[in-house]
Amino acid sequence: MSSVRLDPPVIVTRDAFHVVGLRERYEQGKQMGIPAQWDRFVPRIDEIANRSVHRTYGVCVCEARDPASSPGGPPHFQYTACAEVSAIERVPDGMIGFTVPGGTFAVFTHRGPISEFGATIQAVWGGGLAAAGLTPTGAPDFELYDERFCGGGEGSVVEIFIPVVPRE
Repeated sequence: MSSVRLDPPVIVTRDAFHVVGLRERYEQGKQMGIPAQWDRFVPRIDEIANRSVHRTYGVCVCEARDPASSPGGPPHFQYTACAEVSAIERVPDGMIGFTVPGGTFAVFTHRGPISEFGATIQAVWGGGLAAAGLTPTGAPDFELYDERFCGGGEGSVVEIFIPVVPRE
């Protein structure tokens, strides 16, 4: 049982936005490589043109499970450590640029060290959405790291945006 105190989400509407970053593929439940992915991305952030200051994202795109290629296998997702850009004009070698769709999102807030972030994610997907009466749409979800994020600090804040079916 998680000791994470999860506040009810705030429901917001966001427009689509553009990002550029490093993308990797992970098996659900085996995403230990994400911190190392960020370690590779952060030193290259200045290579990105048209970058918004103080806004980076972790964008998750779940892959549709193909029973023919992986019957009964675990689902996979693509994770992109990225920065928001005003336009996708030049994408550095080894990176990808794309548009994150807009929509209605449930925003959960992680407060505290990033080392405890996994417990917050488990609380969101393991009951937080259901407790709020929300259904995820399956569109990309993302983490927002802005000026409130300070890594290992107790006062660090990360917002988690999950696209949801709006409340009736």
